[in-house]
Parts: sequence; C-alpha cells; structure tokens
Amino acid sequence: MSPVMSRARAAGRLVRLAGLLGTRYVALRRAQRHAKRDLAARRRIGTEHFQAFATRCLEVIGARVDVSGRPPTGPGLLVSNHVSHVDILVLASLARPVFVAKAEVARWPLIGHLARTVGTVFVERAHRRTLPRMLEELEAAVEAGPRVVLFPEGRTTDGERVLPFRPALLEVAARTGCEVHPVALRYRTGPGMPPARSAIAWWADTTLAGHAWRLLQLPEFSVRVTFGAAPLCGRERKPLARRLHAAVSEMWNDDAQGAPAPRSVRGGQRVP
Repeated sequence: MSPVMSRARAAGRLVRLAGLLGTRYVALRRAQRHAKRDLAARRRIGTEHFQAFATRCLEVIGARVDVSGRPPTGPGLLVSNHVSHVDILVLASLARPVFVAKAEVARWPLIGHLARTVGTVFVERAHRRTLPRMLEELEAAVEAGPRVVLFPEGRTTDGERVLPFRPALLEVAARTGCEVHPVALRYRTGPGMPPARSAIAWWADTTLAGHAWRLLQLPEFSVRVTFGAAPLCGRERKPLARRLHAAVSEMWNDDAQGAPAPRSVRGGQRVP
C-alpha cells in the first residue's frame, strides 16, 4: 500500500463519515421530535436510525461482515468480546440493540447527544457506589425491549484472545432471569495489509484519533460475527460470567471447519 494513497483514502473517508454523522443526527432529531415524550417510541426511532448510520459507516470504511447464526430478537442481553469501536457499528447494523458506555462518552460533543438519544446506558466504572443505580438503569433498559449489549471484558483488547469476563454488570441477568446471548467477533485483514491487531484493535496506549486514522487507511477488512445457537440464563452472576466466557471463547476459536458457511453482509443487507 502506498503511504500517500493510504492517507488520501483515510482523509476522504473521514470527510464522508463526518457528513454522514451530521446528516443522520439532523434526521434523528427531526424524527424524534414527533415522538415527543413517548420514551419507548423515541428509543425505537433512535435504534432504527443508529442501525442505518452504522450500516452506512461500515460501507464507507470498507468492512465486510460475515455472519454465522442469527441475531437474537426481543428483550435480554447480548454479550460479546471487545476489540474496537468498530464492534459497536457491527452489532448495531445486525441486531439494533442498546449499548452500555462509559460515562464520559455522554459528554462528548455531538456523539454524546447521539448516544443519549438512542438509549445508551452510561456507567461510572471507577465508582463502585454507583453500581446499584447502574443496575437499575440496565434492568429498566432490558425490560424496555431492545436487546442490551455488554462487553464484560471491561476494556478493548488486541483481538487475539478473549479476556475473563467481569461479572458485576451481569447482576442484571441474575436479577431478572433474562436471556443472555453470547456473540464472538473476530477481525481479519487481507494479504499485504497491517494485521488486525495493529490496524483494527484499539488497545495499549493508542489514542482514539490514532486508532481511527490507522483503521481508515485500510483498503478493506472483514469481521466474522458468530451468534450463539442458544441463550444462557443464570441466577448467579459469577457462574454465568464463566459460562458466557467459555461460550464466546469457543466460538472465537472456531476456525469454521465443518460449520455452515457464513453469509456476507454489507450495510446490513445480504450480498448474493
């Protein structure tokens, strides 16, 4: 890859993404204005718009999504390993869920407001005393209907392993007995390209801007999304966390031998 061409590609994509974000934000505000104080309708509108936004973003950045299994529907939790902020776009394009994010995201310009309008649940990970309030908000989000995504590793990784799952936020599953579906994400780049570990994963001391700039320089990449065949349930969060970690790890390690061929999707639509 020519460095000059790569930088030009990244700059062009950045401009397109900025325009896409602004356009979708205006459309979302206009659509939600009609819902007024109907919280359920506003959240539904928000997730629909975010799905369209995520789908288009994946097209712009050259992502191919290969899917095994079926995205779950209805209330409950979706538990995944966490590699990059691209994870959010991928899952949003397939399952139309609600996400859990760190509290500082709510204060980011434009993106913070967009996150609030689509029903994101914000958590203060550094303060244990806020855990009861966070669990109440999560429980309300689960009962409201859209599937809620948790990344129980607690941070992004290099994408070459699945870290042990932290059980704290799985207390909501123990309280409600809701279904918890495991999902595994695994990224790959093509021959001659930087490995996913350095070009897609966001870890170590890399800044968000540096990570995004490297990612946008890639000509294309793929992500394999494997949804578990059946949900897990449990009334004790620690055993449930271990079972979920085992399920996600097994799917992540599967080299697809003997498994049904994944279907490729672009922009949330199947590609023949």
